[in-house]
Amino acid sequence: MPKKEKIEKEKRNLKRKIFSYYMQVEDDNTDEIIGYLADINMIGFRLDCKKEFPLDQNYSLRFDLTDEVAEKAFMVVVARSKWSQ
Repeated sequence: MPKKEKIEKEKRNLKRKIFSYYMQVEDDNTDEIIGYLADINMIGFRLDCKKEFPLDQNYSLRFDLTDEVAEKAFMVVVARSKWSQ
């Protein structure tokens, strides 16, 4: 008999906005592409990336914006990694 997978209950209280396209995200200090914005809400966001980031560290991230999102070409934020898988 196969093992049943434990399914965790969704713990988020805020609804996340899922993007129909991935927005590129770069390290603002090195200009390295680190991943793509997958979803976002009022208190956080998720990046899809190949590399794992140490937890509880701050990162300066640059989001390249499109005309549909804002009049500016990019936005820089300081973010802290809270979860990685």
